[in-house]
Amino acid sequence: KPIVEKRLSEMLGLNLEDNKSQPPVSEKAPEKANISKTVYAQTLAYAREHGELDKYNESRNLNTECRDAIHTAINEARYDTNHYHMKDAVKDVVDKYGAERVELLMAKVIQGADWDGRYSRQNKEWAKGFEIPHGMKDVYSNTHPCLLDGFTDRFREAAAVPEKKPSILEALKQGAEKSRQHETPKPETKKNMGVEI
Repeated sequence: KPIVEKRLSEMLGLNLEDNKSQPPVSEKAPEKANISKTVYAQTLAYAREHGELDKYNESRNLNTECRDAIHTAINEARYDTNHYHMKDAVKDVVDKYGAERVELLMAKVIQGADWDGRYSRQNKEWAKGFEIPHGMKDVYSNTHPCLLDGFTDRFREAAAVPEKKPSILEALKQGAEKSRQHETPKPETKKNMGVEI
């Protein structure tokens, strides 16, 4: 038995004979303090020519991390069978990676699956409006399309700029004008036409 313990201590780099020594505690990697929220939009060739390979690679890595964060956030947002707090999932990911990266990533995933009926027609039309940066072209998602579609819906709702609502006085004025414009003319009678009977 002591030989086995000695062998284990050599393999693991532990000193089992010393009761005070503890196995090394695996420390959680510290979170990145400054995650770039802008997406590097240039090609790899451009990045090489201009000495921006670090920016290109960092952006590609963040794209992959963001994809994984979306998957994790969706899973953590589940509170019951087939029930999710997608607004919370969207907020978590956008706060960490920025709206631009999330938006382009979701558009890229949906563009690549335009044949898939599990994405809504509205989200497919929305996704067509984006030009996907070169560094994002090889990012794919394994998250279920129905969940990504719901995530995209909530993201689009959150990103939409709310329309300015008119004040009550303005609304009343507009309503009065509309009612005046839509008043039906009274049918003409002989009396209205100035003809005496």
